[in-house]
Amino acid sequence: NVTNSKRMAYVKALESKNIVISYAPIIQIEGYKVSGYEVVLSWDGMAIAPDSTGQIIQKKNYVTYGNLFYANTELLEWVLSTSMNDIMTLNRKTNGDVFLSISISYENLYDKDFVKHLNDIITTLKFDPHQIEIGVIIKNADISIDRLRYYLDDMKKLGVRIALIDEGAGLSAFAYLEELDVETLCISNKNYTQGQKHLILSHLIELAYNYRRNIMVSNIQTEVALDFVRDLGPHYIKGTSVGRTLSHQELLC
Repeated sequence: NVTNSKRMAYVKALESKNIVISYAPIIQIEGYKVSGYEVVLSWDGMAIAPDSTGQIIQKKNYVTYGNLFYANTELLEWVLSTSMNDIMTLNRKTNGDVFLSISISYENLYDKDFVKHLNDIITTLKFDPHQIEIGVIIKNADISIDRLRYYLDDMKKLGVRIALIDEGAGLSAFAYLEELDVETLCISNKNYTQGQKHLILSHLIELAYNYRRNIMVSNIQTEVALDFVRDLGPHYIKGTSVGRTLSHQELLC
């Protein structure tokens, strides 16, 4: 938890719109090419964000989009419209088809206004919904499968892609793969010792293939980790060793 002064600094950053949008590349292993960009937010090189319990915590350097926007509806609309516009512009300039990735926590998914705002902006901008991936962060297996399915179905009706993001050991989200209509499972490379990595990651990737889901491995921070994960055969990878986060200007230059 952070002090009240840091909490106020975060609120001030929201009020002054001192929030910066950047884009973290997502690499498709086949052909080793950029296939999408994840929205990340920062302010003053640091970010204060609510975690899944609603407590405000400090994150270094940047946070994923879903950790911030619920504090402010105007910010939500700005981030959605700006990021969609940027990806549309990029795809027009490059004749490409990269997708936009936006992460939200399981708890924040229950805010029905998110789906409404998402639909309104998709419709207004005429953005292809198949080029949006909504990543739902799952931190434990003790959640209602029926409730989760209800909210995911609302988003699926828009035509967007759904990913389950497991920030733990990778097992929580697997409890839902057979039950939910999702395209991708994202697991973190950071949660294992070196001795565990090959056994656990290779097993998770094999299971995801058996469920006919795409698999993404995140938090790849070193060249050694990059080489190791690539050999395991996931569909997508992301992390600082995969590619640095780009500013709006760098994305579109």
